[in-house]
Amino acid sequence: MGKSVGNLFGVFGLKTSQFQKQLKNLERSIKKSTRSFKKIGESINKNFTLPLIAVSAASFKMSKDFNESMSNVATLIPDNIKRINSLKDSIQDLSIKSGESTSELSEGLYNVVSALGDSSESMDTLELATKSAKAGVGSIDDAIGLLSATTKGYGDTTFAAQKKVADFAQMTIKLGQTTLADLGVSIQQVTSLSNELGVSQEELFSSFSSTTGVLGNASIVATQYKATLKALINPKKDLIKLYKKMGIESGKQLIAQEGLQGALKLIAKHAKDTKLPLQKLVGSAEAVAFALSLTGAQAKKFKSDLDAMRKSAGALDEAFRQKTEGIAKLGFQYDRLIQRIKVTIQIMGDALGPAITRISEYIEPLSVGIKLTAENFKGLSKETKNIVFDFALLVSGAGLTFSALGALGSVSGVAVAGLSKLLPTFRTGTKTVINGEQIVVTYNVKFA
Repeated sequence: MGKSVGNLFGVFGLKTSQFQKQLKNLERSIKKSTRSFKKIGESINKNFTLPLIAVSAASFKMSKDFNESMSNVATLIPDNIKRINSLKDSIQDLSIKSGESTSELSEGLYNVVSALGDSSESMDTLELATKSAKAGVGSIDDAIGLLSATTKGYGDTTFAAQKKVADFAQMTIKLGQTTLADLGVSIQQVTSLSNELGVSQEELFSSFSSTTGVLGNASIVATQYKATLKALINPKKDLIKLYKKMGIESGKQLIAQEGLQGALKLIAKHAKDTKLPLQKLVGSAEAVAFALSLTGAQAKKFKSDLDAMRKSAGALDEAFRQKTEGIAKLGFQYDRLIQRIKVTIQIMGDALGPAITRISEYIEPLSVGIKLTAENFKGLSKETKNIVFDFALLVSGAGLTFSALGALGSVSGVAVAGLSKLLPTFRTGTKTVINGEQIVVTYNVKFA
């Protein structure tokens, strides 16, 4: 066994200041590059990638919704994609012009085509209904219902006839106490009956303008008006006697000779002269109320309203101008701007259509393959399934490995930082044997 004869100590100096400095510079450089790349990535995501995804998703959604609403119209015009696309463009143009949404307009177009059929005037009708709705305090559907019911009831559905009815309706709203919503629903009950008796459209609308707010709302007036016309069409015994006395055969003939108000005046006068209750002649209490109104308290107003109806051409255009160019002008311009933006987004969504189709073409066979694989996997043995699971874990591990490598910049910075600090003083030694004696030399090494 060796014998220790002494210790030899030595201090070796090694200047590492330049080495440390370079390590620290490298550390700062790596950290700076890592931060720069991170900021660039965040900036791209924030200012380009995420907005692009959001805009693309929103535009495709709006385009999809509009196309779905147009598909309802397509069910009424089957196998005519060219016509549907033309109507689609026209609706977008009308949306920008009117400030109404494409969804509401496409629903309105469906009702136009459903009620009147598709024609070269379909969009004209829709635009007319849109103006009427805005000017008359109601919906596009209310306006379409009024236009179609009146023109169909009177046997003339041309656009010229619709325009005339729209002016009558607007004048009724102006002179009476009603709205397009109330008038549109109520007047549909009596249009066909009015035409059957020969009551002019001017008389029909004047009946509502002169009595709404007096007898009640438009619905009540419609009920009373209808009861009166039915009494004239199906006269009771006492009215039949009066018809014979006047040398006429029907209520239609009486109205043709005297007009609606004139006919009711003759009947009311006969009841007064003969002291016969008016209800004996016209039947119901509702008919009595209407007849007394047109021949009594509201007689003058009916006549003045009738004159106004005969001069009502252009009434809707004037009301629409007041609505959109007066105190609400700024609001109307805002609505148009919003719809312009929405239409632009819809057009962008349409442009994404081919890309969505292409993606779908790739995904569809993939989904079929996945489904088939899943079905086949059910039939595998337990051992085979375990092999598949092991392989899946291996792939997942590889994914995690590559993800970890993505953080290499940060790790490198930390490693260099550690190396720059790893400069301690450490003790070591060596030993040798001389003539059987072991000599141990111990020395200290310190980095300066």
